[in-house]
Amino acid sequence: MVEKMMPADLSKALHDQGIEHHLCAGASSELAEGTLRFSQFDQNLRIHCSAMTELENTTNTAALQPCIAFTVLFHGALTFSVGECRYEVSTEDSPLVFVNVVAEPQIFTRFMQRNQRVEKITVTLTYQWLKNKLQANHSEVYTNHELLSSSHVSVLSIDESNIELARQIFDWDQNKIDPFAKINQERCVLALVPTLLDTLTSGQCELVQQLVPRDYPLESEKDTNQKLHQLLKEDLSLEQIATQLGMSVSTLQRYFKSQFQTTVKQYIKLQRLQAAKKSIMLGQATIGEAAYHAGYNHVGNFISAFKKAFGVTPKQLLKNHRT
Repeated sequence: MVEKMMPADLSKALHDQGIEHHLCAGASSELAEGTLRFSQFDQNLRIHCSAMTELENTTNTAALQPCIAFTVLFHGALTFSVGECRYEVSTEDSPLVFVNVVAEPQIFTRFMQRNQRVEKITVTLTYQWLKNKLQANHSEVYTNHELLSSSHVSVLSIDESNIELARQIFDWDQNKIDPFAKINQERCVLALVPTLLDTLTSGQCELVQQLVPRDYPLESEKDTNQKLHQLLKEDLSLEQIATQLGMSVSTLQRYFKSQFQTTVKQYIKLQRLQAAKKSIMLGQATIGEAAYHAGYNHVGNFISAFKKAFGVTPKQLLKNHRT
């Protein structure tokens, strides 16, 4: 049975894992169809398996604590950013294995793309899990290793037997009949992780090159503009808006200027004044209340901005419409 994933479903799954996040999608949007499941074996080791077709061009941004995340991508493409660095990995013929080492707290953004099919597993472990599981005399050596103590995204080279282990993890996730499915899944995870760590620390890896920031939106102008209008209604910074749209701040500013012939800040200011004008005319707010909701601490500044935008003061506007 194909499952439809709504924003509330993804938010609940991430919330249950204790992951702070912001999903840029309408509540009624269908994000994907297929399956996405998390399994937590203990507080510091979890996996998530996904086999889904993405239905929306959207982003999901999460706060990551220091961790090591190994992903086996069986099919499809992934575009994501870690901090200010953006990456894209893809495969068609054979599985691709890569690691995302997050050595310090970072903001992670996943860019979902309409009609993209993704099949993968990700095994995430914390540094504390690694310290607890390693022999005491090896703990410091591993955790201080240069490829574990600095953030990077790298492709790993592992043999077919370990790819098969990853497939078993994926298959056990889909198994709803065997009562021991989760136990068998954990067994496979614990067998795979040492090989992945050894492959990484022995240098059998290749850094993934960062993408050059796009100078255009991922979506059509219509979709981008609709999302932009929605984001502008929220109390977000320019940096947050740019992240949600998959752009740098400078690209957002250039794009906005080309589309609306004004700056983002000027546009937001005018939209707030328009909302204030409407509330005053409909009797929903006094001039003082409208000024406050428009972001003005002083009514005098609000009246000056109002007159500059509309050619009349709020009182003159009311008088003109009531006589």
